[in-house]
Amino acid sequence: ILLIDPLIPGMNEALREWLTATDIVKVMHSASEDLVTFKCACGVLPRPLFDTQIAAALAGVGGGMGYQKLVQEVTGTLLSKGETRSDWMRRPLSPA
Repeated sequence: ILLIDPLIPGMNEALREWLTATDIVKVMHSASEDLVTFKCACGVLPRPLFDTQIAAALAGVGGGMGYQKLVQEVTGTLLSKGETRSDWMRRPLSPA
């Protein structure tokens, strides 16, 4: 799991190398908006990429399903949504 803080100076340059490393599969959920951001900020798209939302739809689990719902459907585990209303622009980030 990788948490990316794009506000750290030099992060986009470091991220570009990781995004294009073909020996690392990038796993994302509903990646379309993130892909636009990566392309604008870093000039590249992640490859290879596995999108769990697309995979769930292809597997017949459900199309357009949010990550929390997908995890609950597949594993029976209810994920906390406690950080969804966090101010991600505020620094330092709060502890997990």
